[in-house]
Amino acid sequence: MSGDLTGRVTEFVDHLHEHFVDPCIIKNGAYVMPTNPGYSAELKEQTLQEYAFPYGSYWAGTETGQAEQAWRAGNPPGRIAFASARLEAQA
Repeated sequence: MSGDLTGRVTEFVDHLHEHFVDPCIIKNGAYVMPTNPGYSAELKEQTLQEYAFPYGSYWAGTETGQAEQAWRAGNPPGRIAFASARLEAQA
């Protein structure tokens, strides 16, 4: 860590803390070093499963998630297509 704070920025997403195993702490406007190893960036397994695109429960019921699932079902694994190509195919 640097002793000079000039030009230093910390991204802080307070509204997402419930998704992190060991969320970072900001105290008096400064980042508090984590007590556990790592960068406080590990996501909980439940969050990873819920928001996995397109099969997670968050996406599964949406039009976007269902369209992606249908596209994947009709294409071999490993085939890559850009979103613009997928939109043209749906039109």
